[in-house]
Amino acid sequence: MKFRKIIVAFLATLSVVFASEGWNLDDLHPKTNETDRAFRSRLFLLDRAIIGRAVVESYNEAEGVLNVKIDIEKNLAQNVLDSDSIVKNVWHIETSKEEANRLLAEAKSYDITGRVQADSSGNALIYNMMLQHYLIYRLFPFENDIKNRFIFEDGITLTKKNKEIKYVNKNGDLITESQFEDGHAFYKGTALVKQNGKWGLIDKSGHFVIPAKYEQAYRSFHEDIVAVKEEGKWGFIDRSARWVIEPKFENGGFFEYGRAFIEENKKVGIIDKQGNWVVEPKFERVAFFMDSPITSARENGKTGLINTEGQWVLEPRFDDLTAVCYVNHTISPAKKDGKYGLIDKQGNWVMEPKFQWIGCFKRGLALVRDNLKEGIIDESGAYILKPIFDKIDFITDTTPEIIGVEKDKKHGFIDRNGQWIIEPKFKRLHFLTPDGIAVASEDGKRYGLINRNAEWVVEPKFDEINPFSDGIAEAKVDDKWGYIDTKGHWVITPKKLYIIK
Repeated sequence: MKFRKIIVAFLATLSVVFASEGWNLDDLHPKTNETDRAFRSRLFLLDRAIIGRAVVESYNEAEGVLNVKIDIEKNLAQNVLDSDSIVKNVWHIETSKEEANRLLAEAKSYDITGRVQADSSGNALIYNMMLQHYLIYRLFPFENDIKNRFIFEDGITLTKKNKEIKYVNKNGDLITESQFEDGHAFYKGTALVKQNGKWGLIDKSGHFVIPAKYEQAYRSFHEDIVAVKEEGKWGFIDRSARWVIEPKFENGGFFEYGRAFIEENKKVGIIDKQGNWVVEPKFERVAFFMDSPITSARENGKTGLINTEGQWVLEPRFDDLTAVCYVNHTISPAKKDGKYGLIDKQGNWVMEPKFQWIGCFKRGLALVRDNLKEGIIDESGAYILKPIFDKIDFITDTTPEIIGVEKDKKHGFIDRNGQWIIEPKFKRLHFLTPDGIAVASEDGKRYGLINRNAEWVVEPKFDEINPFSDGIAEAKVDDKWGYIDTKGHWVITPKKLYIIK
């Protein structure tokens, strides 16, 4: 089974409900020194929501293509359906006649779920192609393919075979023979798993560190305690499964800087490690602390910044404001009256709002969107690159910077002076590795590796290659998946694994 990726704009400022673990989020953006893998790991926590329906309509035997009609919520459709693999709300999936006939004979309508997020202009997006991949799970449940869109976390990845959850290391070996009904990826040395209808935590050897006896639980310890649900209420236990805070809350949370945000009666408050309210629930929305004792909060329809005591660092007078941008940079984007501008540390406007969207600064550069095109500005608001690109994929941490862009549905690399490093001629072009290797495809069907001069280091011989992380990448050949290094050598030889995440 072959299918083409849906490429969705990567936006820095989010406004998301952290539904899977009980928080409200209004900012989530990678710090300059944070790896893309770590950022994806945090994004992976976001819950799925039903965003529409997919109807299996017909099969074109001559082309071997299954036609699936996509019916998306109206306010999501423009962003979700903006893809070269979805034409006029019909998604074309390359598959066999036998598989297509099976699907046509069975139930023809499927829920489409995705990790729905909104950018700071209120436009809804689907992060990391979850629309396509979740639908693939439903249409082709656990076919002989790696379904993992995220590289190994803590050296281990989640697997599912014959409705059993197991865990695999980088050698492709199972680390446990335990049978789990459900499970999450490893994070900080533990993984949340479900056994006999209850939830607990296992370590990397597959042994339970917290027994599977809770109605629900968070997936990892924070500050040596974890939230669990018992008899309909949430509390916190330590690593010995002793109650630190007795179960008494409607929702759970996790601790950072000795504080946790807890939602009660649709308002968010702050508790300490004794379970006492530092701030009674009054906020409409609060983001969790992102490696800083300052975060964003919303009250009376406006957003500002608070500290760990719930005191305002910047009064709530903005439509949107991202704490990570503010904490890590002298200048940060803020939204007012539907447009984005730039503010200083005191909240004064450095540049009056005029853009549809502005991202966090990185190396003195920030992405902007104007009239549905993207460009780059400096901290004064002056253009470095005018908004003429369909999408700006990334800005590297290298010196000089390399900027990935899309123009006229082709991808290339450009420098901050607007000079092409690699002309936009590739259908797919992934982020450069530290040694200057990028995954590339000219036709979207065969993938290889190129260097900074757009020369093929590894000829396009793979059916698919996913972005590199920690020096390895998932690669597919002859309907089998494995992992390759930046020279195209197999680290894990192709196997018919059942790996999802």
